[in-house]
Amino acid sequence: MSLLFIRCGSNNSDTFVAPHPNVSAAKTPINIQRFEKDLFAANANNYQQVFGDMETKYGVFFTLFVEQIMRLGNTKDPKKTYQKELLTFVQNKDMHSLYDTVQIKYANVAWLEKDLSQAFAYSQHYLPKHQQVPKVISHISAFGPAAITYADSIVGINFDMYMGESFAPYTVVADQLPYYLRRRCEQNYIVPNTLKAYIQSLYEYNEPSPRLIDAMVHEGKLLYYLDMVLPDSPDSTKIGYTQTQLNWCKQNEPEIWAFLTEKELL
Repeated sequence: MSLLFIRCGSNNSDTFVAPHPNVSAAKTPINIQRFEKDLFAANANNYQQVFGDMETKYGVFFTLFVEQIMRLGNTKDPKKTYQKELLTFVQNKDMHSLYDTVQIKYANVAWLEKDLSQAFAYSQHYLPKHQQVPKVISHISAFGPAAITYADSIVGINFDMYMGESFAPYTVVADQLPYYLRRRCEQNYIVPNTLKAYIQSLYEYNEPSPRLIDAMVHEGKLLYYLDMVLPDSPDSTKIGYTQTQLNWCKQNEPEIWAFLTEKELL
């Protein structure tokens, strides 16, 4: 990754201040496609037509949703057996309740489209070789397997993973969604997580036997990228720590490095 980073402030300060370059000329409009709305329009009478239309409309993402996110079968199956499984998912009363709740919370996503558009404008500024803006599609999938999915220049945002840490259904799946993950199920994590998934797709880390120090440097580059494209976002949402945890790390940095060195973990 080749990026120019600038540190601003006094010479004795470790505070990193990301610049705000003028990107007003950038053409990065993000319009979120609401996959879940089309999906839950299906019923016992129209599901074959609805799912067929969705396969045409969403293409690669429809296949990804059916085969990898929901694992309901092969969309290339000439008998289309996956459609009955998908209809069962749509007709499940708990899933319908989840869908309704998501639609209330995310009835208006103009703020999210604006924030993503701004972030990708900054991304184009710093990564001029990567000008393509991904297509963004929202969906729900019963709390998994991932909050953000990225494939073939398509970002899938799983809205049911951003309902707030106190969202009651999360406690039902606490074994697969422990508290440290539930705490990050807030909407202010959507944009940082989306941009991180995007940059990870561009600069994959495929070391067969990575050293910890190499992995740390790679993760550091990703975090620098997030600093540059999200200059006004707090470190806590980029890293996933609480501010208290971040403060602890800063206060105990010498001890952390000493431990890693003593145990030869680097």
